[in-house]
Amino acid sequence: MPKTHVIRPKRSLPTTQARTELPRLVNELVAVDEPGETLADHAVEVGPRNRGGVWLVPAVDVEAAIDREESLQMRVDELEEEAENIALGFFLMQRLEESPGKTTSGADFIRELGFDDLAADLPG
Repeated sequence: MPKTHVIRPKRSLPTTQARTELPRLVNELVAVDEPGETLADHAVEVGPRNRGGVWLVPAVDVEAAIDREESLQMRVDELEEEAENIALGFFLMQRLEESPGKTTSGADFIRELGFDDLAADLPG
């Protein structure tokens, strides 16, 4: 998937410098007790020739990011269900508008919705 935005840590270190400063960096990141708004807020980017490749991120930021992801996934699930209900509502409205007044069996209606496997066990 192509990147639509670039978020980078405010600090970036070459690998050799990060190697010598690792104990200090770890202590600094462990001391972070309030998560940032993004993973990049407290992160330190490390890579060859100061070009990045690896991020050191405090656990509190990772936990907050996981919580945000779970919350967003729950919201997406809710919106998908709502969209399905709206689509079904529009389908039913259209069906009623086009109906000549005859009734349709429940099994036929379920088949029209694309649930042939469910309709197979129903009478009619």
